[in-house]
Amino acid sequence: MVLFGGSLDKKVFDDTWTYDGQAWGQVVTTAQPPQRSGHNMFYDPTRGRVMLFGGLDVLTFYNDMWELVIP
Repeated sequence: MVLFGGSLDKKVFDDTWTYDGQAWGQVVTTAQPPQRSGHNMFYDPTRGRVMLFGGLDVLTFYNDMWELVIP
């Protein structure tokens, strides 16, 4: 499982986490989307990638697509 960002008490995050069925671990990547919440994530089985679309931070609505390449 891969999670990215989110918000809590008006703070918006840009961190990436994975869960392997037993433990959560934070992932450090060389490039990542800006902080956001309200986005959608899905797995693209054809490309073998987790995709992230859209979302918003405090002032910006995003209409972009990222693919979370986990090292």
